[in-house]
Amino acid sequence: MRAFVAIDIAETVQSALVEAAEAIAQTTRGIRWVTKENLHLTLKFLGKIDPSHLRGATKMLQEAAARVEPFRIGVQGIGTLPRGSRPRIVYAGIASCSRLLELAKIVDPAFEGLGILPDSRPFHAHITLGRLRTEKRRSGGPKMRPEDRAELIRKIQGFAGVEFGTVTVDRIVLYESRLDPNGPKYTARALAPLSTG
Repeated sequence: MRAFVAIDIAETVQSALVEAAEAIAQTTRGIRWVTKENLHLTLKFLGKIDPSHLRGATKMLQEAAARVEPFRIGVQGIGTLPRGSRPRIVYAGIASCSRLLELAKIVDPAFEGLGILPDSRPFHAHITLGRLRTEKRRSGGPKMRPEDRAELIRKIQGFAGVEFGTVTVDRIVLYESRLDPNGPKYTARALAPLSTG
């Protein structure tokens, strides 16, 4: 099964992010938007793991989570990755938070016992809002044109510094991801509460 570790996003924040995405979508085509229920903050992508390793992965996740106390994160601004003229992802940003970085640093190597190596790239906290449809991507729907890219950049500049709300992080979740023609389906397979002190 394909799996990842994530922080759930409060429904009020999800709703605010969907509103922003809808405002961008009114004048920009060529983006496949993430559905409201799938909005999350990925801490670590695990890739394909054997379902028989789920118990072990759960234990590793819970041990990692227990090392960090609950905290809050602010969701603010909208940007693209990579930055520049050929973005692939539209995302909502996360205000700088040392506890979040600490949690990511602890979770990243936690699954080495399953042969999952730490990520070679630095952690970049964000919530993916949409993926650009380019000529190279196979996903259906209209493709992103150069004029759409210019409009996208213009639109997201209007969201610089906009605050979408805060999220209380008191647990992390191990999700299974199943690919579906209508978009990915995420199923929570394990919950790991943060330290209670």
